[in-house]
Amino acid sequence: MMLPQVMVALTAVLGLISAAPTAVYTGRGTVYFQQNATGSCGQRNPDSAIIAAIGDAWMMDESPSPIYCGRKIKVKNIGSDSGTRGTGNELIVTVADTCASCSKDDVDFSVSAWNHLTNQSAAATFKAQWSFYYENGAGNSPSHNSSSHNSSSHKSSSHNSSSPDSSSHCELKQ
Repeated sequence: MMLPQVMVALTAVLGLISAAPTAVYTGRGTVYFQQNATGSCGQRNPDSAIIAAIGDAWMMDESPSPIYCGRKIKVKNIGSDSGTRGTGNELIVTVADTCASCSKDDVDFSVSAWNHLTNQSAAATFKAQWSFYYENGAGNSPSHNSSSHNSSSHKSSSHNSSSPDSSSHCELKQ
């Protein structure tokens, strides 16, 4: 019977998959305010939540349960041309909303996540480098189909050009 050989081959393939490097994306980091609105993942979150919204090309227009809801991403602030501070700061955030105005690899951050990544800079933009985060080091993200981009908005929260609340404080990975 070939079952032992199949199991060995399957184990080898799974080992290669889990050892494969996680793709890294680079986009624009922005801030948005919750305004007590329900996001596309069906949750209301305070501005103090460590969350983010990713583009609808990623979320695949599946509201109220877009495919990446609840997934974690690891983000690094890799600099800014707009005066935003915090270069080198890293943070792990939970995807909790869709950003319809974001380009493919942009990330829109809650006020608290923004404050952590930018040393409480006023609302502007920074260059965000990010990847999906797996606590146990295993797993692959669902395939991304960029052709499924839909311009309709599920996101109820909004961008705001005023300064984010600077009352939160946390330790940052650097």
